[in-house]
Amino acid sequence: MKRRLWKPMKWTLWGLVSMMTIILMWLAPLAFPHPLFDHEFRAGNLNFYSDADFDTEMQTIAQEVDRRLQAIEIYDRHEDLDVFLCRDHGLYRFFARLTLVPAEVPGFNLSLADNSFLSLSLLEKRRLHTGAWPEYSAIGGEIVHTTTHELVHDCMVARLGFLTNLNLPTWKSEGYAEYAASLAARRNDPEATLSKRIEIMQSGPMAERAREYFSWTLAVEYLSEIQGLTFDEVMSTDLTFEQAHAQMMSWYALADSDT
Repeated sequence: MKRRLWKPMKWTLWGLVSMMTIILMWLAPLAFPHPLFDHEFRAGNLNFYSDADFDTEMQTIAQEVDRRLQAIEIYDRHEDLDVFLCRDHGLYRFFARLTLVPAEVPGFNLSLADNSFLSLSLLEKRRLHTGAWPEYSAIGGEIVHTTTHELVHDCMVARLGFLTNLNLPTWKSEGYAEYAASLAARRNDPEATLSKRIEIMQSGPMAERAREYFSWTLAVEYLSEIQGLTFDEVMSTDLTFEQAHAQMMSWYALADSDT
């Protein structure tokens, strides 16, 4: 009887060990990608890694990313944040495939490991295609904005916890990351008001998916800047995107009629 029981148990244990080994082999490159990046640039708590030499603009980029992060209420300068810049798109595609991220998406964040990955070649391609438009949006392919966007996801996880953040609706998760990434830059730009950005959403030459993404940003911007909700209040509100969007458009119609 003992032998009959041991044999299936042995194969069950072997299967579990094999499965755990596969999972660890899958997670290891995502959690510890550093050996694949020969170049390192540190700026305070921001750590940049690259598979190619950093250009002369890296100091300026790091300073602007830090300035933008400091403008948001959930940023903790004591938390180390890692960014992996891939000049080789094949290297980026390797990491993207491990996380099932579409190869055409130029950046993604793995908050479980506090790592963000960017494809410099895809960002450049996007900038050339869009003319870096619309401004203050990841749609334009601007490296400072995209880097800040991905790091905001780390800040959100630190504030909410991994599981709570994971269960956020996409419009809140991506909308807040976009909103926060441009907050500091928009504050001193009279052409970047919410009303003017709604006009861009309505009539700008964007692909349908890009317009949807942009509209998520504006909904969070409306709740934060017009309704005056804090980050925690935006994340906990029962409003659906459709409801937030409808409220925003009603406000816009009134604001437009007053001008």
